[in-house]
Amino acid sequence: MKKAISVLLIFATLFTFTSCSGSKKHTSTLSGTFDTVTTFTAITDDKATFERASDLVKSKLESFNKLFDIYNSYDGIVNLKSVNDAKGEVVKVDEKLASLIDYGVWASSATNGSVNIALGSVLKIWKEYHDNAIKDQTLAAVPTKEELEKAAVHTDISKVIVDLDNNTVQLQDSEMSLDVGAIAKGYVADQIAAAVSATGVENFVINLGGNVVARGVDENGSPFKVGIQNPDTKAKETSIYNVELSSESLVTSGSYQRFYTVGDKTYHHIINPKTLFPENYYKSISVLSPSSVLSDNFSTALFNLSIEEGKELLKHFTTVKVLWVKEDGTIEKTDNFPQKK
Repeated sequence: MKKAISVLLIFATLFTFTSCSGSKKHTSTLSGTFDTVTTFTAITDDKATFERASDLVKSKLESFNKLFDIYNSYDGIVNLKSVNDAKGEVVKVDEKLASLIDYGVWASSATNGSVNIALGSVLKIWKEYHDNAIKDQTLAAVPTKEELEKAAVHTDISKVIVDLDNNTVQLQDSEMSLDVGAIAKGYVADQIAAAVSATGVENFVINLGGNVVARGVDENGSPFKVGIQNPDTKAKETSIYNVELSSESLVTSGSYQRFYTVGDKTYHHIINPKTLFPENYYKSISVLSPSSVLSDNFSTALFNLSIEEGKELLKHFTTVKVLWVKEDGTIEKTDNFPQKK
């Protein structure tokens, strides 16, 4: 399931391309991939250099969007849908897809099962209920525990077999399906950042629908400033906390943008693999770490854990920094989370 767009670049714009006269800062806005909007901002000496980098970002987004798609097939591309449709057969895949799935297997182990990319059969049920409620509120309902448990029989992550030497993937349960929404945007953001850096562009920010990766510094020589969106969408202040980024990634997951209601209860899109239902501990969680895929992974995993459980898990990951916004709106942070800017 896709995450909400929950991180605000302080300088972000909704125009396709912007550049102030005399400024070295350029921004492009790209839409249509990963069901979200991506902004790319870079500090370059000339517009042509920026446009080449922006074209690269666009090309990479389109390529990864097709590769990680679970709903659509594309001529000549073996993608994630191909793996899900193989019904237990070994599938030869692109090395990037093999790498992502392998990371997903690790992510499940690293989070003690709080993230599970093999939860596709369960997430499909929740998506159907969500879509029905959005189309017609009179149809709003909650999946039964029985139907979720029946689907959960096909979510054993140990049956996901990845061979990185040969770039093959096998789902040993023919009824299993993968959904990499918990990590895909983070993985893609990291890959695109590496590709942009390889072109020689040193100072830039990519905001892939809330997955923010920063490299270098802003035009004034200071780290880029990024705002964490206020989960209270009716509040006057759109940002509740600002941080500076120069070599890290900030990812926020929230319960306040992708949800539906049944009666007076809200059901958001982050499903706990253990209970098969969404938890209601937080309005949002923001994670700062050296890589976007790591931040992505933990922003999902921690949503399914109490703060005490989350802090216990984080003892093994000292580079991960977290800010929780609780249901009552109060904020709690790990000791290593940076001070508000």
